[in-house]
This record gives sequence, C-alpha cells and structure tokens, in this order.
Amino acid sequence: LVIEGARLLEREEIETLLQRCLREAVLKGFTPCVTGAAELLRHAAHGESCRQRLLRCPITPILVSREDQGGVAYGGTGVLPIAVPAPLAEDRLIRWHEVAEIHNLALDERAFLALSETDGLSGSLIEEVALVAKAGATAAGEPADIRHVQLAARAALRHNGPSLTLLAPRFSWDDIVLPPDRLIVLRHLCSRVRYRSRVQHDWGMGRGVMPGVTALFAGQPGTGKSMAAEVIADDLGLDVCKIDLAQVISKYIGETEKNLGKIFDESERCGVVLV
Repeated sequence: LVIEGARLLEREEIETLLQRCLREAVLKGFTPCVTGAAELLRHAAHGESCRQRLLRCPITPILVSREDQGGVAYGGTGVLPIAVPAPLAEDRLIRWHEVAEIHNLALDERAFLALSETDGLSGSLIEEVALVAKAGATAAGEPADIRHVQLAARAALRHNGPSLTLLAPRFSWDDIVLPPDRLIVLRHLCSRVRYRSRVQHDWGMGRGVMPGVTALFAGQPGTGKSMAAEVIADDLGLDVCKIDLAQVISKYIGETEKNLGKIFDESERCGVVLV
C-alpha cells in the first residue's frame, strides 16, 4: 500500500490520515510503503509522532526517500537502511528493448543506446515514456518512432531540473557545414556518449576514467560552436542547457562552488548536453 508522504504534508490531519492508511494496510495484509519519508519525518510539528506510528505498525513499513530529499535518521530505531543505486546502463538497455517490443516502437540500436545512457530514465519511467510516445504518434496519425520517444523522454526529464532553462535542439547534421575531419570528430564524440558504458563496463576499460564526456570547442565567433553542441544533442535525443558563467560566479566564498554543484546535479538528473 503506497502512502505518499508529500500528499500527507498538504493536509492538516497528517497523523490521523497516516494512522488510517496503516490500519488499512494491516487489515488487508498489505506492506505499507511511505514515499517522501524523509520530509515527512522531519516535519517540525508531526514528524516524531509519525515516526512512532510507523514504528508501532505490526507490519514492517518500507520508507522511501530520494537522495536529494535527505536521509532518514535510523539510529536506535531498528530501521534497516538500504541504499538503492541507479540501474546500470545495460539494465536500462534491456528494459528499453522489452518496452519497445511490448508497445511496438520502431527504434534502432543507436537510439536504444543513447536512451539507456541517461540515468534519469529508469524503472517505471521508461514505460511511461513509451506510452506517451505511442499516444503522441497515434494523435498525429503516425507510427511511433524515435522522434516521438525522444520528445516524450525529454518532457519526462525536464522536471528534474527546476532551476535550469532547457532548450530543444534546433539543428541536425543536415544543418551544419564543416570540413569532413571536423564532422568525424563530432560523430566520434556522439559515439563516446552512446557507447561509454559498453567500453567502461563490458570491456573493463573504465577503471580510473571519469564517467562523463567533455569536449572543448574553440574557434572564432560564428564558426558553429553552439550549433555543433545542438547537433550533438539532437543526435543523442537530449535537451540543451546553456550556462552563462558570469551568472554563476560569486564574490562570496563557497557560493560559486555551490552554484556549480547545483547545476551539475540537476543536469545529471535531466540528462542534458551542458554548454
């Protein structure tokens, strides 16, 4: 029985509602699962009372909290903490294959690989993205393909970066004009993102290597640096987030690092091309 802590916090009778939910779980033999537990248990007025009600529940409850919501204090309470890491890219790739087959999504392997490298797209969200993509394609009278899936995936991820301004890429490979050797480098860059988990984990070459992919674009204004970044984002099916460092750097000690940390954390959850 899933009990949403965030919805409980919106009500005045928090403790009464929690007790009713726990009683319902006991009567029907369900395991109570409280989401957003950290915020609920930290509530100034009702947190301790809610904690006691959960500890007295005859059926052991499961408390769920995301990393960015803070931890749950468990010392001396008998609560067993279990850290649940994000699925590996190969696990997400398997799930994408399963979902595509179930919903008859026409995706090629390159598309699967790019989607599986996005940490924010895991678990039930993959199924939701597939359903939204299929609905969008049906509304347009088209067969569901990679375009619909990428649009649905980007929309699903945007709420993970509330303070970021995310842009859909405007350019593709057909729009950019560069010498052949530069285009090859850009395509290699896309491949580094798309195949990084295979190289690092399957081939065992990731020891001591940073997981991210970083590129430095140099050239005079108007040579296509920003366009190239959007072309890469379009190829990978990701949004673009452009950061002006002048707005991030602060004269106060530690504030610049704090601003950068927030940007990187949200960017990682959104799966964006950060410029």
